[in-house]
Amino acid sequence: MDKHIDELTGKLLREMPLESPSKDFTTNILSKIEKLPQSSALVYKPLISKKSWFVIGLLVLGSMGYLFFGPTIQETGWFSYINFDKLPSIKSPKIPTAIRVPKTVIYAIGIFACLILVQIPVLKRNFDKRLNF
Repeated sequence: MDKHIDELTGKLLREMPLESPSKDFTTNILSKIEKLPQSSALVYKPLISKKSWFVIGLLVLGSMGYLFFGPTIQETGWFSYINFDKLPSIKSPKIPTAIRVPKTVIYAIGIFACLILVQIPVLKRNFDKRLNF
């Protein structure tokens, strides 16, 4: 069945005359394309506006400031009424209280963070130029 359909379409295509476009076909198409209004579907709108980022940043900084400089926590909750002395003591392994990080690691992390902060605007500008926003 497929062989007969292929033969029929081949025969029909051979019998049809070749059509060629007019000489000014390209200019006609390009003039119609230029007349079309520019679509507003490609307008860039960020998911989170600059005002929202500013508010989020203020909230994060405020909460961090409150945690570091806020009032100390007092034991007035229901944990203060529980006598933990009657529980069996579990000997935990000695864990160093302070982790010592070499200065070179701290410098490397700082430089890496600065480079990322510089790279983000550069990449954004590059993508904006590429996408013509």
